[in-house]
Parts: sequence; C-alpha cells; structure tokens
Amino acid sequence: MADAAAPPLLVKNMNPHPVAPGAKLHLQFDDRPLTIEAGVWNGGDADWRPVQNGIITLPEKKGAYIYAIHASWKKGDAIYAFFIEVR
Repeated sequence: MADAAAPPLLVKNMNPHPVAPGAKLHLQFDDRPLTIEAGVWNGGDADWRPVQNGIITLPEKKGAYIYAIHASWKKGDAIYAFFIEVR
C-alpha cells in the first residue's frame, strides 16, 4: 500500500456524497478480491477493518468522512477512496 496515493488526494476534487446515518454500502468488483478492508481516513492512515460480505456500515454521527478501501488480488492490490457526508 506504500506506493498508492493517499485517500485525501484521491478525493480532493470531489464533493461529498450525502448518506443517511448508518447506511449500508455494498461493494462489488468484477474480479472478486481475495481480501477487502476499509476504514475512515484519520489524517495519516485509516482505521482498517475487514469487510465482510462486501458490506460497509457507514457512521451514525453526522459529518464528512473520507473512506479508504484496500482490495487485494493474486496479481496485486489497489486503494480506492470515497468522500461522504452523513446528514
């Protein structure tokens, strides 16, 4: 993961997507990853947690969040990021 752009750089030109408190985000990949972990970006890293069944439960507390997703396949891995605002 060291050579990936930091999540704030990946979302710097995006407006936050509005979401409901506690909403469920369903991840779907054409090529299923071996592992997926996700977490809220907190300035220098994310609070990485394994993603079970491709579902992430978004925060209950109102505010703006940058989420990072790390997916791994046999041939490599990738970092994705998205910007949400819990309203």
